[in-house]
Amino acid sequence: MDVPAVSLILEELIDKADPLGMENIMEKQAGKRTGRQTGKQTESHEKNQDKSILVLQAARIIMGLAFIVLLGLLGYHLYEYWQGDRIYSDIRQTAVPEDTQDIAGADDAAEPAGEEGIIDFEALRRINPDCVAWICGCDDGIDYPVVLSQDDTYYLTHTITGESNKAGSIFVDQYAEAPFAQFQTILYGHNMKNGSMFHALLDYRDKEYWEDHKTITVYLAGETKEYRIFAAYYSYYEELPVYDSMETMKEREAYIDRIEALSLYDTAVEVTAADQILTLITCEYSGEDYRMVVHAAEDLEQDE
Repeated sequence: MDVPAVSLILEELIDKADPLGMENIMEKQAGKRTGRQTGKQTESHEKNQDKSILVLQAARIIMGLAFIVLLGLLGYHLYEYWQGDRIYSDIRQTAVPEDTQDIAGADDAAEPAGEEGIIDFEALRRINPDCVAWICGCDDGIDYPVVLSQDDTYYLTHTITGESNKAGSIFVDQYAEAPFAQFQTILYGHNMKNGSMFHALLDYRDKEYWEDHKTITVYLAGETKEYRIFAAYYSYYEELPVYDSMETMKEREAYIDRIEALSLYDTAVEVTAADQILTLITCEYSGEDYRMVVHAAEDLEQDE
């Protein structure tokens, strides 16, 4: 048998033994491997998709909860603003006679205040024995009772009725020895975003505003004091000169010179060391821990 015939027989036997052929076998094996890889990739892709969906769902839940919390905080703040306004509105109805409800712009500002005057201090002291005065200014922007206590921090967060509220109270510096009768009396009040309490003091950053609102009125039991605003500025709290020693006339003169130099504008109001000064302080947000300060001197010529 010649070699070509043997080759033909061998090829025929191989074909019978492997009718699909070696090439088909290799293709099948490659297909199986590819199928397994494709299956694994699909499964991995599906798992990644599931993880992404879970992450998105978690993010939506977190954002939803954050939104609810923000709404709750906003609602709480709005309620506090409303509550603070309501408390002081009710006090005005109680302590201010009906014919002088708008005492901030009352024409009879020189009338002595007290039980028979513009402010009913007996009614105020029944509400809170710490009430010592009533302050008016900035048209109707400032129109509040004033309290004095041994702890300033209390009135930062409590109204004069004793209710906890971010509006707090207008209060005299706790170290005052003779409020409204000493060289300087310092009053504090919050700068509330709804325009209440001492927020109106920020308007004194503009001289044009001062030109239309030059005075502050303080009502005491049996006495009314008119103050002329002579300086206004804002500064970092630790740099305020209002806590300097002012025991001697020389120190007082130096103090007046310093705050006039700090003032945002010249008011041409003459002030001496013999005058009584009213200093009003609130927060100012041009810098961290800034304060707005307005100084006024008692006008002893108001009755002339």
